Amino acid sequence: MRIVFYSASTSAHSNSSTKTTYQPFRADTWDEMDRLYPDCEFVVAGPLNGSYIFDVADGEICKKPEKVKYVLLESGMSAEDTAELIAQQRPDIAVAIASGAVPFDWVPIKTALIAEELQKRGIATIANNTLVSVAAFDKWRSNIMFRSFVKAAKGIYIHHELFLAEKKNPGVSVNVYKEYVFYRIKEINFPVIVKDTLGAGSIGVEIMNSYEEVESFLNSDRNNSDIMVEELIQGEQFGTEIHGVEGRYSVLPPIAFSVTKEGITDPLSSVKFGPVTDPSYHFEKVQEELLNMAQSLKFEGTVQVDLVYRAGEWYIIEINPRWSGMTTTTAAMEGRNPLSIFVDSILGTDKNYSMKRNLKYALNFKMKARSQEDLIRLYGNPHVDYIMQLETSVAGMEKINYCEVVISTDQEKEDIMNILNELEEEFPGLVSDDVKANAGELVAKYQ
Repeated sequence: MRIVFYSASTSAHSNSSTKTTYQPFRADTWDEMDRLYPDCEFVVAGPLNGSYIFDVADGEICKKPEKVKYVLLESGMSAEDTAELIAQQRPDIAVAIASGAVPFDWVPIKTALIAEELQKRGIATIANNTLVSVAAFDKWRSNIMFRSFVKAAKGIYIHHELFLAEKKNPGVSVNVYKEYVFYRIKEINFPVIVKDTLGAGSIGVEIMNSYEEVESFLNSDRNNSDIMVEELIQGEQFGTEIHGVEGRYSVLPPIAFSVTKEGITDPLSSVKFGPVTDPSYHFEKVQEELLNMAQSLKFEGTVQVDLVYRAGEWYIIEINPRWSGMTTTTAAMEGRNPLSIFVDSILGTDKNYSMKRNLKYALNFKMKARSQEDLIRLYGNPHVDYIMQLETSVAGMEKINYCEVVISTDQEKEDIMNILNELEEEFPGLVSDDVKANAGELVAKYQ
């Protein structure tokens, strides 16, 4: 079977300004796939910039696999042209690997459009569809769509032009839409999250503790786009992933997130630990709801889900239908190459990764950027599964410089702390005090 993995990029920045380093090298990961699936032939197609599928340094691919073919795509190519180049590789099936992007997390929309074009050419695909991708991109659409499957926070969408309608329309004496917005906000429990409906990650997110604070914000010059005001569900923060295709889904047990003092997760500092299988959380109920959502919306590949547990109830916060740090973390729990998630969706697997017996304990943490030599040495530890380091010199994006590490153990959960201590001894300063404290708290609390 000939399988083409493809990616896309919407980044305007070259790889000379943004550098991503992986351990294992992406080339080694692709070679491992070649060994794991001898009856499959793999081709990898994507652009150099903004892509998670190549090892790139100084604007060039710095390491290539021995037996897997690379096809370079131009950044910004249309879906039609991209599909044509992929079709020239004569795949039996094409698999999308959508990556995250800032300031707009819309790469899954592009890979979904490419999938539609491939399907028109009679080529089977694994890719989340445009309905799911657009809904996930727009946080308010997400809230509306996904609350029909899992409980979601109460909130309101605020259309910027309508909210300020009287300023551009002298004939409007009373802005009824504005009156409606304030009426609904009074019904929401505080504190609330005020955020742009389209921003990636935590960009532009503010927590406000009173109606007066929100009212002041909305009536100020700071209100300059469509936004949503949403109840901050204050509870325990979790995430999970849904892997597979229709008829072959696994909804993994949740992974616990550490939170800031404001009670939210910071994607650049949060520690993640799992799986959490304590029966008192009754996760099997939300597993069924997420499985129903996956089947109804026809998820394909990987979908990351953020959840909050409060007072015996599960709430969905957002979904990301793409590759993320949770993908490598859940793959470490599963004990498999993260790319196997996609191939096993095609070929099938005997393991049900929704079950604890098929999972290991894993921890995901962030640290400051290290040298390439340090990363290679660090990956030499048998408990270190994945490392991804992102460094950028793009003005205004320096905040996203970090190194993400995933470790795992097939022993008891306490072994995670032993591994952290072992890494700290070998690499002084590697594990910050905050990481150790957050990891210790999660490991002690969750079963």
